Order: sequence, then structure tokens, then C-alpha cells
Amino acid sequence: MIVDTAVHDGSDLNAICESHGFRPRNITVQWTLRGSIQVPALVPTISNNGTEIYSMSASYSFTVSKQDNKANLTCSVSHKTLSTPVHGSATINVLCGLLVTDIYNL
Repeated sequence: MIVDTAVHDGSDLNAICESHGFRPRNITVQWTLRGSIQVPALVPTISNNGTEIYSMSASYSFTVSKQDNKANLTCSVSHKTLSTPVHGSATINVLCGLLVTDIYNL
């Protein structure tokens, strides 16, 4: 899984999950955030470059909030050749800006 896990509060997090060298073509990808199944806006892209060996790329994007700090984002790939799904996970680190105020004695 490819993801920038250090993101600022209010910015978009974009994660990519890839699988290469499989056949047949049918493959399933599932995203979970904090243990809850997420529905990505885009369906996975599957290509074969003219052969019977396939590659898949799936993406998931969302706007990060402070509540997402230390949350796990997981991509699970299922295929008939796998006895159990393969998982890739990342822990999200939300960066919060600091407000600094100078106080002067007059």
C-alpha cells in the first residue's frame, strides 16, 4: 500500500493499493478505516498488457480530521488463488498546526 501517513488536519489523504502477477482476472479489494468498511469513489483499475497475467491498482481518498490520528487504514485483497486475503495497513498521523500568541506586558 502506498500512502503518505503524515497529513495535516483538513487535507486529503490518498492511498493506493496494488497487486501484480495474478490470474484469473477477478480480484476483490476492500478498504477499512478504524475497522469500518469504506466505499471508495473509484473502482479498481485492472490491466493485463496483452497477457493473461493481471495487475490491479485501487485508490481511496478522504479528508482527514483530528479524530483520524492514530487510525489504521487497511487495504485487503482477495483472490481465488489466496487461502486468506492479503492485507496492507498504515497508521495515520494527523499533523495539527499550533497557534502561537505573543503576550506583552504594557
